[in-house]
Amino acid sequence: MLRCSARQTLSVAWVSVFFVAVANAQAIRTSGEFLFGPDMAQNEACEAASARAKEEAIRQVYRESFSVLQQDSCRESVRRVDSQQCFYNSFAWSSIDGEIRGAKQLDRKIEKVSGATRCTVELEVDVVRPEPPDVNFFFEANVEPLIVRPGDALSFSVVPAGPMYLAIFGWTPDPVSGKDQVVRLFPNDFDKDPLVKNKFNLPSAQGRAQYEFKVEWDRRTKRDFIDEYLIFVATKSRINWLPEYGFDSFGARLREIPQSSKRVLKRSYRIVNQKAP
Repeated sequence: MLRCSARQTLSVAWVSVFFVAVANAQAIRTSGEFLFGPDMAQNEACEAASARAKEEAIRQVYRESFSVLQQDSCRESVRRVDSQQCFYNSFAWSSIDGEIRGAKQLDRKIEKVSGATRCTVELEVDVVRPEPPDVNFFFEANVEPLIVRPGDALSFSVVPAGPMYLAIFGWTPDPVSGKDQVVRLFPNDFDKDPLVKNKFNLPSAQGRAQYEFKVEWDRRTKRDFIDEYLIFVATKSRINWLPEYGFDSFGARLREIPQSSKRVLKRSYRIVNQKAP
């Protein structure tokens, strides 16, 4: 979990793709796979494979690229099976500003592979096409470092092509408690001005003496690492963002803003348990 800490603490595919054009949407045929062991039911595994196929359909329409780290994070190499919750998190994260109108299953196949069973699902997914963005309204965002241990601090840098209003949000999926909150990290009590005109580092030079972004380890986690997610939202006009949203309500709020008036970038980082080798 990422917290904004005041030097006293302030918490803040395996895929084949075919396109069919329809009004205001694209019907895309995709396939996704999921490797599972004997302790998981076939239907659950195939639901995860469907989530993977839907995620790829959204990527194809919204043209979003994902890093190798993000793509590999759902594969449990030691167990030689996939993480179902990670697949669901990945799908939710990719779809936060994308909209699926419906999905139809075309085929489902179960087969034995080395050390596991594989479910492959083929879908036709109806993804709502976004309106064209303003090509002159964009920015780059970076997070450092990408791999951290509990107690480490993160910093962000943003390079805008022109003046923009920026907000940064963090999302840590929590399947144990059922909470699915998106928390605003910037603007905050120390760096308050959302207007960015030039390269911007966070915490700012002035804010660095007052706070930092520190990561924490969720002791309920059984894996050796946790992937957490950041959403950078740039808009042409000032938006009054709440300090916190439910995941679905945040996605709905994003979709209310016209595509030509915003840019959304997503980044992830990995927290590695201190006890991990």
